[in-house]
Amino acid sequence: ESLIQLKESPRVYILRMDKVTMVDATGVKAIKEFNERCKKRGILFLLSELPEEMEKKLARLEVVRFATFDGALAQAY
Repeated sequence: ESLIQLKESPRVYILRMDKVTMVDATGVKAIKEFNERCKKRGILFLLSELPEEMEKKLARLEVVRFATFDGALAQAY
């Protein structure tokens, strides 16, 4: 909802996940929906500081193209 309410969109959203211990189906759905909203507005959406197992799970579910900030940087260069 906050994405829609902004007058000017940011170019990048970074969601820090270092304090998140698990993501259930509802969380995965929310992340996917937010990612789609960002794509439609031309905003890059990144997850950072993911625990390794969560990163693998989200990458396997194709939640985001690059599950981590480091992954996005590696693909950029």
